[in-house]
Amino acid sequence: MFEIKLLFKSGTSTIESNAIVEGNNHQEIILDISKITDFTLLDSMKISVRALNDSVETCTLCIQDIRGYSKKYSDKELASLIEKDRDKQKNDGLDSEYNLWMRIGIVALIVVISAFFGFVLIFILQKNSRNRRKE
Repeated sequence: MFEIKLLFKSGTSTIESNAIVEGNNHQEIILDISKITDFTLLDSMKISVRALNDSVETCTLCIQDIRGYSKKYSDKELASLIEKDRDKQKNDGLDSEYNLWMRIGIVALIVVISAFFGFVLIFILQKNSRNRRKE
């Protein structure tokens, strides 16, 4: 006999579910999170297994499938929403990388412009200093 613990974290919300299963058997575990309203985006998921008796030192957990179901959306709508969210997360990563390079470019441009004006100012001050010496 083994205990399987599923731990889902999303922001400040945490859902934990335990199930007792018999070894070497295919079993389905269902976790109902429909009553939790602050569970919009999953940050992490942890699955742990431990033997309930001391005779087993190691074990292997084979996960064949993880599925999500919704009472509000049909299978196609849910698949579409998941795909849109995945695309949004991918694009957010690209946007943040683009913003980083944009910031680096702006800082580099400011440094170049500042250096240019610094050299021009030094040139003008040296020219004025030479003109004063000649007078």
